[in-house]
Amino acid sequence: MQTIKYIEQNCQLGLGDIVLIEEIKKFIKHGERQIDQIIRRIINGEKIPHGEKVFSLFEPHTEWISKGKLGVPVELGFMYTRRSEPIYFTS
Repeated sequence: MQTIKYIEQNCQLGLGDIVLIEEIKKFIKHGERQIDQIIRRIINGEKIPHGEKVFSLFEPHTEWISKGKLGVPVELGFMYTRRSEPIYFTS
Protein backbone atom coordinates (compact mmCIF):
# COMPACT_ATOMS: atom_id res chain seq x y z
CA MET A 1 0.00 0.00 0.00
CA GLN A 2 2.96 2.32 0.57
CA THR A 3 3.96 1.90 -3.07
CA ILE A 4 0.49 2.89 -4.25
CA LYS A 5 0.50 5.99 -2.01
CA TYR A 6 3.93 6.94 -3.37
CA ILE A 7 2.73 6.54 -6.97
CA GLU A 8 -0.41 8.60 -6.29
CA GLN A 9 1.59 11.42 -4.71
CA ASN A 10 4.61 11.53 -7.03
CA CYS A 11 3.49 10.48 -10.49
CA GLN A 12 1.32 12.06 -13.14
CA LEU A 13 -1.61 9.71 -13.51
CA GLY A 14 -4.16 9.49 -16.25
CA LEU A 15 -7.74 8.40 -15.74
CA GLY A 16 -6.88 4.81 -16.73
CA ASP A 17 -4.09 4.72 -14.14
CA ILE A 18 -6.43 5.94 -11.43
CA VAL A 19 -9.00 3.27 -12.32
CA LEU A 20 -6.34 0.54 -12.18
CA ILE A 21 -5.04 1.78 -8.83
CA GLU A 22 -8.56 1.67 -7.39
CA GLU A 23 -8.93 -1.93 -8.62
CA ILE A 24 -5.61 -2.86 -7.02
CA LYS A 25 -6.75 -1.26 -3.75
CA LYS A 26 -9.86 -3.47 -3.79
CA PHE A 27 -7.73 -6.60 -4.21
CA ILE A 28 -5.39 -5.51 -1.41
CA LYS A 29 -8.36 -4.91 0.89
CA HIS A 30 -9.78 -8.33 0.00
CA GLY A 31 -6.39 -9.97 0.66
CA GLU A 32 -6.12 -8.28 4.05
CA ARG A 33 -9.61 -9.50 4.95
CA GLN A 34 -8.72 -13.06 3.88
CA ILE A 35 -5.51 -12.99 5.95
CA ASP A 36 -7.48 -11.73 8.96
CA GLN A 37 -10.04 -14.52 8.60
CA ILE A 38 -7.34 -17.18 8.20
CA ILE A 39 -5.59 -16.00 11.37
CA ARG A 40 -8.88 -15.90 13.26
CA ARG A 41 -9.99 -19.33 12.01
CA ILE A 42 -6.73 -21.33 11.96
CA ILE A 43 -4.63 -19.76 14.70
CA ASN A 44 -7.32 -18.48 17.08
CA GLY A 45 -9.82 -21.30 16.41
CA GLU A 46 -12.63 -18.81 15.86
CA LYS A 47 -15.73 -19.62 13.81
CA ILE A 48 -16.15 -16.94 11.14
CA PRO A 49 -19.74 -15.62 10.94
CA HIS A 50 -21.40 -16.46 7.63
CA GLY A 51 -22.02 -12.79 6.82
CA GLU A 52 -18.27 -12.07 6.84
CA LYS A 53 -17.33 -14.84 4.42
CA VAL A 54 -16.51 -14.09 0.80
CA PHE A 55 -16.88 -16.97 -1.66
CA SER A 56 -15.43 -15.36 -4.79
CA LEU A 57 -12.66 -12.83 -5.33
CA PHE A 58 -13.97 -11.75 -8.73
CA GLU A 59 -17.71 -11.93 -7.97
CA PRO A 60 -18.17 -10.70 -4.36
CA HIS A 61 -21.97 -10.99 -4.65
CA THR A 62 -21.65 -14.82 -4.83
CA GLU A 63 -23.74 -16.55 -2.17
CA TRP A 64 -23.69 -19.94 -0.44
CA ILE A 65 -26.92 -21.57 -1.61
CA SER A 66 -28.31 -24.58 0.28
CA LYS A 67 -30.84 -26.15 -2.07
CA GLY A 68 -31.04 -29.59 -0.47
CA LYS A 69 -30.34 -31.39 -3.75
CA LEU A 70 -29.31 -35.02 -3.44
CA GLY A 71 -25.56 -35.37 -3.93
CA VAL A 72 -25.02 -31.59 -4.22
CA PRO A 73 -26.42 -30.05 -1.02
CA VAL A 74 -24.64 -26.70 -1.48
CA GLU A 75 -23.75 -24.58 -4.50
CA LEU A 76 -22.13 -21.19 -5.00
CA GLY A 77 -23.95 -18.57 -7.05
CA PHE A 78 -26.60 -15.95 -6.48
CA MET A 79 -30.34 -16.02 -6.18
CA TYR A 80 -32.63 -14.00 -8.41
CA THR A 81 -36.30 -13.82 -7.46
CA ARG A 82 -38.91 -13.30 -10.14
CA ARG A 83 -42.60 -13.21 -9.21
CA SER A 84 -41.92 -14.89 -5.85
CA GLU A 85 -40.26 -17.85 -7.62
CA PRO A 86 -36.55 -18.08 -6.71
CA ILE A 87 -34.22 -18.67 -9.65
CA TYR A 88 -30.65 -19.79 -8.90
CA PHE A 89 -27.58 -19.02 -10.97
CA THR A 90 -24.70 -21.27 -9.93
CA SER A 91 -21.16 -21.77 -11.05
